[in-house]
Amino acid sequence: MFKVKKIFSKIRKKITYKNANLIFLSKINDVNIFNNLVKSVYDITFDICAYDYPNYAEWFWNKEIPRVKNNSGEIIICKIRNDIAGVSILKNDLKEKKLCTLYVVPKYRNRSIATLLLEKSFIYLGITKTL
Repeated sequence: MFKVKKIFSKIRKKITYKNANLIFLSKINDVNIFNNLVKSVYDITFDICAYDYPNYAEWFWNKEIPRVKNNSGEIIICKIRNDIAGVSILKNDLKEKKLCTLYVVPKYRNRSIATLLLEKSFIYLGITKTL
């Protein structure tokens, strides 16, 4: 993990994600908050993923959300104020450690949100590079 922190500390010269809060979806215990965040993540990522991945809805609801619930995956959400600024969808099981989706909402781009999400994703996965 030290290598990951060292790599990203070199990248991070202009930190512009002030007021950003990270939410690890698996840590949410309140069912209503969990469901609202899941729906928001799905709504944000559906348009970008549905074109390239026709079975995205099925994958998201039947594979990724169960992974989050059984701790073999995670969704990291970056919120700024009340907006979701970006998301990182991860797979972390015995066979594969993978960054499945990384997305930053257009109005929050060029503010190092992707760097923040990548750093936290790599630390969560315990890797220095991903598939």
